[in-house]
Amino acid sequence: MVIKIKNSLQTERLGNRLWVLLQPFKFSVGKTNYIVPAGFVTDGASAPKWLWHFCAPMAGPFGEAAVAHDYFYSLKGPKKMCQRYADRVLYEIGMHRKAKKIIALLVKKVANKFGYKYYRVKKEKLTKDSCYKFNWAVGRVKYLETLN
Repeated sequence: MVIKIKNSLQTERLGNRLWVLLQPFKFSVGKTNYIVPAGFVTDGASAPKWLWHFCAPMAGPFGEAAVAHDYFYSLKGPKKMCQRYADRVLYEIGMHRKAKKIIALLVKKVANKFGYKYYRVKKEKLTKDSCYKFNWAVGRVKYLETLN
């Protein structure tokens, strides 16, 4: 797969493990272009805290990969997107951003094994427990969604 990242990832933190895209995130896989819209809420890479040295939620080689992966897993993502393809893109973007191959393979294997629990499941990430200021966060997300 040939990965092209077309713009930088611009996010704002909403909670302890929650970010919102401030502008659309554009990338391509092969000849297919994808746009994750502004206002999309992500929790980044869902790695346990002890793995953050290798796979931090929004930093390092998997920050952009996690946003693409969350988008593909979400109900807002492309309709004809299978879980395995989304997991492969997670791996490929990580490799594109110079992740160590053994770490990228581990991240992909974990997503393959446990990702089915979250694939296309309607689960609201924006909750009173997940945000610093819930009402502000909801308003911020709605405002950013109107920019699309």
